[in-house]
Amino acid sequence: MQWKMMGNRDYVLGLEPGNCYPDGRDQVRREGRLTYLRPDEEVSYGVQVRMITEKE
Repeated sequence: MQWKMMGNRDYVLGLEPGNCYPDGRDQVRREGRLTYLRPDEEVSYGVQVRMITEKE
């Protein structure tokens, strides 16, 4: 899940793990897209982040 907060002179980008879409469980369940994990079941994902800086 990615979220942003773009305020005056502030910018925040959040990346958060999840196992379903951010539309809310009720809506995703109605659409048949809700993912379930069984007890003790594990799922692993990898994320690579690279920062690029500009020289002035």
